[in-house]
Amino acid sequence: MTNAWVAPALRRLGGLLAGAVLAVAWFAARARRDEHETARLSQEQAGQRRVATLVAGGARPREVFAAVSDEIARLLAPDLTTLVRFEADGSAGFLAGGGWRGGEMRVGRSIPVPPSLAPLRDGAVVRIDDLRRHPDMAETVEKQGLLGVVACPVFVEGRVWGAFGVGSRAGALPASTERRLVDFMELIGAAIANAESRAQVGRLLDEQAALRRVATVVARGAPAQEVFAAAADEVAAVLRADVACLIRADVPTMVAASGWDDAPIGVVLDRYPQLRTAFELGEPYRTDDLSLVPHEAEVLAGSGVRGLVATPVTVEGRFWGVLVAGSRSGPPPVGAEHRLVQFTELVGTAIANTESRSEILRLLAEQGALQRVATLVATGASSLEVSRAVAGEVRGLLGVADAGVCRFEPDGTAVLLVGIGDTIAQWPPGTRFAVDDMYSVSEVWRTGSSARFDAERWQQDIGAVGAQLRRLGVQSVVAGPVTVEGRLWGAVIAWSSGTSLPDDTEERMARFTDLVAMAIGNAENQAKLAASRARIVTASDEARRRIERDLHDGAQQRIVSLGLELRLAQAGVPDELPEVRAGLARVADGLADVLDELRETARGIHPAMLSEGGLQPALRTLARRAPVPVELDVATDARFPEPVEVAAYYVVSESLTNAAKHARASHVAVAVSARDGDLRLSVRDDGVGGADPQGGSGLIGLRDRVEALGGTIEVASPRGGGTSVVVTLPAADGQDRITSSRGR
Repeated sequence: MTNAWVAPALRRLGGLLAGAVLAVAWFAARARRDEHETARLSQEQAGQRRVATLVAGGARPREVFAAVSDEIARLLAPDLTTLVRFEADGSAGFLAGGGWRGGEMRVGRSIPVPPSLAPLRDGAVVRIDDLRRHPDMAETVEKQGLLGVVACPVFVEGRVWGAFGVGSRAGALPASTERRLVDFMELIGAAIANAESRAQVGRLLDEQAALRRVATVVARGAPAQEVFAAAADEVAAVLRADVACLIRADVPTMVAASGWDDAPIGVVLDRYPQLRTAFELGEPYRTDDLSLVPHEAEVLAGSGVRGLVATPVTVEGRFWGVLVAGSRSGPPPVGAEHRLVQFTELVGTAIANTESRSEILRLLAEQGALQRVATLVATGASSLEVSRAVAGEVRGLLGVADAGVCRFEPDGTAVLLVGIGDTIAQWPPGTRFAVDDMYSVSEVWRTGSSARFDAERWQQDIGAVGAQLRRLGVQSVVAGPVTVEGRLWGAVIAWSSGTSLPDDTEERMARFTDLVAMAIGNAENQAKLAASRARIVTASDEARRRIERDLHDGAQQRIVSLGLELRLAQAGVPDELPEVRAGLARVADGLADVLDELRETARGIHPAMLSEGGLQPALRTLARRAPVPVELDVATDARFPEPVEVAAYYVVSESLTNAAKHARASHVAVAVSARDGDLRLSVRDDGVGGADPQGGSGLIGLRDRVEALGGTIEVASPRGGGTSVVVTLPAADGQDRITSSRGR
């Protein structure tokens, strides 16, 4: 019985012991696996830290590529590694790697991306466990013996930049390969982004410095050949090319070369049709091996160049030529086309600047002429003065001996306003011509466009104008329309004696007359504004005189009559009515006060003494009645036009009122003089200052009155420093006269 239960118990115990042993063995194996995984993770993280340290230290991408390859080789032990960059043409440029048989891969080589790996371009990870199942990879299987591949895209600032792959000749790679590669790809992307940023900054600095050097050559007026040579030298330096040359397209000619001593500069190139076709399409061109395209090699025969990149040079929107950068050692660097395109824009700008230097100088001259005319307009010059300036500017700009301005009249005639030069001065200013007799001016009048006629037009003309032109030897006449605010105002005329005017004279005059029209329009508007202001001031003064006259002849006389009647009535009151006599006396006295106040008001409206005795006695009366002491110095007793005297009177009157009411002055000095045809006066007080001519005071009205007469007024009123009002008024009536002058 004992044996019956002992045996099963022992068996159960044995089973338990075996299970315990197995459990211990399993936990031991698990611990060893965890320890191994921990060590592997620790090793992987250490590798990532080493690469990250390189990236943070600004290491070059090549160093980072090598470090990543070493770390991945240590972690995964692959048979083959590859780092490529995706190019715009769909290929992949080999940058780094190892394990390739036969030296098939070398840095700089471009290879097509097989369809099986195409998802990498879209940012997807690719795993292939048996390349033999992919026909497009058959060559790789045959030459390299690869079976398993894992490749991950490299992202740089959010875009797919390239890919990194590992391969195995034994079969499929471990399942964790993708994860381990992805972690390292982030470090590669960061290193590339840092390097590209530094490289981009360096390239920009180099290119800007190159542009400045070429621009300096252009700015000092160097001949075109020197500018072309400087551009070629800078291209060679910036792109580190062995040879750089510039080829002009209109007459195929090499105009400059750098790094090529025997370059055929200036020699017409008979053939480069393939290059020309590509460039006229506006596309960059690249040839890695010129020996394969002998028809294109003729352009660079003797240069030793084996590979080249070239881009079209565009100047002001037209195809100008070709810029070439070549390498004697083999294919140009990857991406050289892009850099050459960027620099070509700078070269095109330099060429444009060189070719258009004369045009630029001409434009500057025209702008200077405009500025001088505009400055004249801003000073308030009349249309005639502006026209005179315009004729002088056109004469200088076009290099002609004679220029003038004429104005069209409603009766179909043209009036010569201004003529400058020996020939045009044969016609007196103010001469009227029938428009139909004036050739180019007649054409302007009919069409509103520029017109030109040469001597053949008036060789057989029997009219007076044609005969005079023949006698004076005039060869060309060009006229440009002056259109002011939509209406044909007149024309600017340029005459040439002895030789014909250049073909572009009409175009140049058209550009300038547009500016002239603006100046004349502004001058006319200013004249209209001044005339309008003068009419307003004149109407105001006339209204004042009428009110003063009506008061003097009407109300004042009536009050005087009433006062006399009251005095008579007062004298006739009986003695026994003293209250009535006293009441009438008070009314009569009140009427006398009213009469005095009315007379004072009438004098303020328009001083009769000003019209009767002139400015000097009127100002003396003002000074005598002023509430503050006035020192009056009138250095002239001449009479001036009535508007001028009225304006001067009101300037002094308003200034004295302001000095008493606002400035709290204790003394005012008034000075009046006549000099150079102008009336000049100044009013200065010792008050508190701070008067604001724009603050709504009577100074605004004074400014309007003075400027309406073509005068000037200056107000200086610093706080605590008193107020000074200085006025200049034209003292004589003047009318613009139509004038001419000989020469200049």
